[in-house]
Amino acid sequence: MSSDHRSDPIYVKLADTLREQITTGHFPPGTLLPSSNAISERHHVGLVTVQRALRLLANEGLIDTQRGTPAKIRAQPDRATIPLTVGDRLIARMPTPREARDHGLPAGVPLLEIHHPTGTITTVRADRHNVSA
Repeated sequence: MSSDHRSDPIYVKLADTLREQITTGHFPPGTLLPSSNAISERHHVGLVTVQRALRLLANEGLIDTQRGTPAKIRAQPDRATIPLTVGDRLIARMPTPREARDHGLPAGVPLLEIHHPTGTITTVRADRHNVSA
């Protein structure tokens, strides 16, 4: 594990290492990460540290986890671009449990709210949309 943030907790450093491996294609979408035990042994950390690191990655939407099976790398969906117009305000926030259900959101995926000058609000999944000014 390597990190420029020496004061970060070990689980954050481990998450950084795994995130880099995921985003550089070492673990492509649809593949399984090694088991928690294997990650623990490879990085010389405890299982609780591995579990906390995996929870961070799941909350970021990079992996799907299910008890008893290795974590699976999530495919990152194509993103549609939403143009902002003069007067629009953009807010990013975590969804309520009901909104997460209604939008089919996996853990860790925020919502984007676009507040238009007309008073209408457009709400979209942040993992499927880019916003441009």
